[in-house]
Amino acid sequence: MKNLQISVFLSGMAAIYLLLGCAQGSSGSDSCGNSICEDYEDQFSCPADCGPDTCGNGVIDEGEECDGSELGSKTCASEGRGTGTLTCYASCLLNYIGCSQSCIDACTLGESRCSDYTVEVCEILQSGCTGWTVGEDCSLQGKTCEVTGTLAACSDDCVSVCEPGTSRCDGDTVESCLLGQNGCMGWTPGADCSTTEQLCQFDGANAICVNECTDMCDAVGTVQCFGAVVQSCVLGSLGCLEWRNDQDCALQGKVCSDGSCQCSVICTPGDTRCVGTFLETCASGSFGCSNWSQTQDCASSALLCYDDGSTAQCAPACTDQCTLGAFTCNGNTVDECVMLGTGCLGWQAATDCVAQGQICTTGSCVCEASCTLSQTQCNGNNVEVCASNTFGCPAWQFQEDCTAISETCTAGSCSFTFSGYTQSTFSGVYSSISTSGAVQNLGGPYDDAWGNFSIPLFNFYGNDYSDMWISSNGWIAFGGDPGDSYPGNQSLPAAGNPQAAIYAFWDDHVIDTWYWTGAGLFLLVEGISPNRVATVEWKYTIHYDSTSWGDHRASFQVKLYEATGVIELLYDRGAWMGTIDWSGTVGIEDNARGDYLMAGSSFYTAPSSDIRYTPY
Repeated sequence: MKNLQISVFLSGMAAIYLLLGCAQGSSGSDSCGNSICEDYEDQFSCPADCGPDTCGNGVIDEGEECDGSELGSKTCASEGRGTGTLTCYASCLLNYIGCSQSCIDACTLGESRCSDYTVEVCEILQSGCTGWTVGEDCSLQGKTCEVTGTLAACSDDCVSVCEPGTSRCDGDTVESCLLGQNGCMGWTPGADCSTTEQLCQFDGANAICVNECTDMCDAVGTVQCFGAVVQSCVLGSLGCLEWRNDQDCALQGKVCSDGSCQCSVICTPGDTRCVGTFLETCASGSFGCSNWSQTQDCASSALLCYDDGSTAQCAPACTDQCTLGAFTCNGNTVDECVMLGTGCLGWQAATDCVAQGQICTTGSCVCEASCTLSQTQCNGNNVEVCASNTFGCPAWQFQEDCTAISETCTAGSCSFTFSGYTQSTFSGVYSSISTSGAVQNLGGPYDDAWGNFSIPLFNFYGNDYSDMWISSNGWIAFGGDPGDSYPGNQSLPAAGNPQAAIYAFWDDHVIDTWYWTGAGLFLLVEGISPNRVATVEWKYTIHYDSTSWGDHRASFQVKLYEATGVIELLYDRGAWMGTIDWSGTVGIEDNARGDYLMAGSSFYTAPSSDIRYTPY
């Protein structure tokens, strides 16, 4: 609250102070720059000393250029002031005195320009550089400001500077917007509030004389609605906060809401409705706001306007087709009886049962009993299992592709259907497993030895086995204990045991670990189920009947592939020595002697190619 008498008293005291200062040979302006904000100085008359209330807290706040040593990364160069040291006044304004170019000319001395209706003149400011200063206000004379060359001046052209019926404060004088003799609207002085020791103040609608200056709003920048007008809170000429008219929303066909012009939510563009016999459509207006407009008079076409709540339309008279709220099946779609746009009851699609994995029965979606939970079936070579779908209904779902494990789908599960083997040759890469980390060294020396060992599940001639018998005499067998190592090889099919056998190089071998370093019988299983590979290696074997064991040796392997059932026989031809006494049998045969494949029965050295047996 600012009392007029107090203001007059302070003004008088300030004048006396200035006179005393002059009498002592100095003026108020001489003290500006002494880093002290004197009583007669403010942020505008002496920005070097006086700053905002928050000035001095070390943080650059709104209205401050700097604060103490905090310059906000500004330098003389960034401010266009050359080189040097940029500092901060106590008023939180930048001090360019330490810069090589302490100020910048804003204009050419003596020029003038127009700012709306006001003439601004280029003069030398206190900083020593040129800047624009406020000159004559042409609007006070009902004139306009015009520029000729580099000079601006008030023109005699008539211009209306205000709206009829409005008022404002000019100091303590109430001015009203009236028609002048020049034919334009202009401000006309009215009551002088000072004659009654009052102040002129704008209350948000009109300028009036008041006894005291009173804040009309809380903070600069806040907004409110005054009817359809947007008002903002500003600092008035008397130093109090007051409301200022900013925007008339009605001129845009809008309403004022929360301090801004907004479209009133009347309708959504594209919506339709019936008003009597008229069909109306919602469309956007010139200011972007939507409103209803008549598009058709249904009665003019002998029709009625019907609105079913979604789309209004002109339609002829009709009859009801069903009872409101009833449901029926239309194929596998549920139809509901609703009020149609024609104004009559009719069927309308409501739910697509197929999209829910269901069927329509008696007007509702239900699960189709196509399978029993956990039941399996074959779909080609894919295994499908009956499980609940996302809608809770039992339905066939993919479970496994049997072809991925070289099997076929039978009776709802993957199984290997064995028909036989094909024998082929190939060029493999022989790599000894004797030094592999997980290898099983079956020991030695061996002569006529055999034993049982576990392996990954392997299908041989249509039967699954999880173990096998390994003989030092170059063969492996599946099933029961063969009862002997069987050193004497035969042509296939062989009589007696072994049965269900793979003959890598069947002959009378001795694994002599004393004579050949590294010799042995080894087993290695590699990989992860169901893609494991079991490898059996006979390394550096010699023939039992040889009189000189140092002039010959043999190394060979059997590989069993879990996933495919393929059998590979590989031979280390690079390390194979001598042909003395060898007469090896190579091949495979089943456990009933009904099927066999033989590459030969009298090999005196390693076969020239590696051999592969592929099931089909």
